[in-house]
Amino acid sequence: MPTAKTYQEAIAALNTLQSNAQVLEKARRERSRNAANNIKWMENLLRYLDVEPSDLDRLNVIHISGTKGKGSTCAFTESLLRHLGYKTGFYSSPHLVAVRERIRINGRPISEELFTQYFWEVYGRLIRACQPDEMPPYFKFLTVMCFYVFLKEKIEVAVMEVGIGGAYDCTNVIRNPVVCGVTSLGYDHMPILGNTLAEIAWHKAGIFKRNCPAVTVTQPPEAMAVLQGRAAEIGAALSVSPDLSAYGCPSGPIHLGIEGAIQSLNASLALQLVKLWLMRKTDSVNETLENWDSDEENVCLCKENSEIEKQSAESAEIEKPVGSVSISKLEKPAKIPDVLEGYKLSSILVNALESCVWPGRFQTIRRNNVQYYLDGAHTKDSVEYCAQWFKKVQETQTSARKFLIFNSTADRKPEDLLRPLVSCGFDAALFCPNILGGSAGAGDLLNFTVNRDHQMARCSLHESVWKSLSDERCSQCFATVADALSWIEGQAHGDDEHVGVLVTGSLHLVGAVLTVLDPSLHNTL
Repeated sequence: MPTAKTYQEAIAALNTLQSNAQVLEKARRERSRNAANNIKWMENLLRYLDVEPSDLDRLNVIHISGTKGKGSTCAFTESLLRHLGYKTGFYSSPHLVAVRERIRINGRPISEELFTQYFWEVYGRLIRACQPDEMPPYFKFLTVMCFYVFLKEKIEVAVMEVGIGGAYDCTNVIRNPVVCGVTSLGYDHMPILGNTLAEIAWHKAGIFKRNCPAVTVTQPPEAMAVLQGRAAEIGAALSVSPDLSAYGCPSGPIHLGIEGAIQSLNASLALQLVKLWLMRKTDSVNETLENWDSDEENVCLCKENSEIEKQSAESAEIEKPVGSVSISKLEKPAKIPDVLEGYKLSSILVNALESCVWPGRFQTIRRNNVQYYLDGAHTKDSVEYCAQWFKKVQETQTSARKFLIFNSTADRKPEDLLRPLVSCGFDAALFCPNILGGSAGAGDLLNFTVNRDHQMARCSLHESVWKSLSDERCSQCFATVADALSWIEGQAHGDDEHVGVLVTGSLHLVGAVLTVLDPSLHNTL
């Protein structure tokens, strides 16, 4: 009888689906030609697993795109529904420490045993059914596996975070989500999504579906115009979530479980997504959400609507090829989206928001007398929020010395990410690639899509930019995360010296640091 395959063997097989750096670069150049085929590819892969695209309707999906705050909004949304008693599924990316973080049931990453079981079921069937060039790469495989797991485990609601963009993302194989959300938009993945907010918004709004409500946060005018235009074109009713202060909370101010001022936007969006989900899926919303205003003119339930039918009938083709996105017709929407009303929050919902945890985002970990502040901010705006958070906590948790550990990937401008950090007053800045090093080892974190020499060259560029921005302040490059952390630990002299370390610029960097600091994953998973 053959020996059962292990979790580590599953991770090793999964890693073979990563493209090497050269292949990945070729794929990026050809993405505009192949993007429109992505959804069809996903449908074929699901059918190899005896899953029809229509079967995904049973997952009662909440689909969320955006640039900043996608993961946090998904985490708040999942926590709210879980605390209301639903069996939840939550798909996100990237993972920080273990790949099974990407697929969560009831708020917890699936176990190694469950991951191993479902991985080999999916991998075995696909490897037999796929043509040589049809086997899905890493992210696409995990997305297919996620749907398979959620269906097999009979979850009641799936919170799905978009990977990149929206219109051509693997997750957009979902045909009939219950409600869609779009978080704050900004500049990221520009080689793929475009160089303007309008182009980026076009992709993000690609998850909208006919007769499905959509909610967003306050956006820059050029982005909001495109979101509204796309909503009208597709036949989805778009609304805007209110400030968190619009909600009634009898117990006083809400202390969100995820730190950072920006989280109030994400929490309010999550509250509206949950409300709309309940309105469409249950008959007892009044009992679930205490004393909310049930005037349906104030909520954008996307029912069969003659106006929407008219907008849809008049619209031109919805899906346009990447690289030739036409936004001219979307720049002047007929009306500004309505701002939804807040509602009185039950103690259950308040507890769901206050107990919500999302590792690697505004997270703190103490090791001896070193306090680590970790945030995977990787856009200009999100790094600005990160810097504000770090400076605010330093007002009450003053460190004798402050250090920065930073890295970013090659498609982002280091000047934009490093400039907001200069005002934090670091004593030194450390730059290293997202490579563990030392005795730490995790197959989950192996990344074949980047070249080590290129990573070190990138670190040298970061150091050069930092020196130009910060008047030659102390800085140093390290070959691995373990080397950088070892240097940090050596700076804490005696029990009375407290050191504060901000780790930011990349979720992958944060994940590598967490793997070294928390090898048991106790504080991460």
